[in-house]
Amino acid sequence: AEEERLARNFIGRAGDILNGCLNEANLLRAEVWIANSARCRPINPAGKNRKPTLHEIDCCRGYLVDELARIKPKVIVALGDVALTTLMGKPMGGITEHRGKVAWSDEFNAWIVATFHPAYALRRYSQREFIIDDLTLAKRVCEEGGPRTPEPTEIDVILSLDDAYRMRDTLFKAGKFHYDWETKGQ
Repeated sequence: AEEERLARNFIGRAGDILNGCLNEANLLRAEVWIANSARCRPINPAGKNRKPTLHEIDCCRGYLVDELARIKPKVIVALGDVALTTLMGKPMGGITEHRGKVAWSDEFNAWIVATFHPAYALRRYSQREFIIDDLTLAKRVCEEGGPRTPEPTEIDVILSLDDAYRMRDTLFKAGKFHYDWETKGQ
């Protein structure tokens, strides 16, 4: 509501999260162009925000396409599923499977990096780290002219307690890491 009243994007609590994430990614808000993929704030019968329908997204898409054609960005960061759907011109599935990935857009002649919407980090603050990582990725892609060649994934299978201790020590030295923990349910 405040965004509509002042005609400015991301100025509420989600804007505070976005500003903090930009800052931690060493970006200044003045250095980036921020646009909304939906030009209005769709609300449900109770007056609460709701996700725009595909028809509403399609109705607003032309405005965003025109805006991006004028700006000519090198990198576009899609903040959430609605932004990604708008940019790609079709539903892409959930944002979780696309966040942190870099894709080329012939339509915009730019790289697209998808990440979570800052409002998501209001509900799940820990997800803020992913937004920061993705903004840092977008900055690097902009500076380097494209994504890096992916490094092969290293997989270590822990077969003994000694292996587990060695892995623990390696992880403590790594600083920041992500993991996938699987068991046989026993």
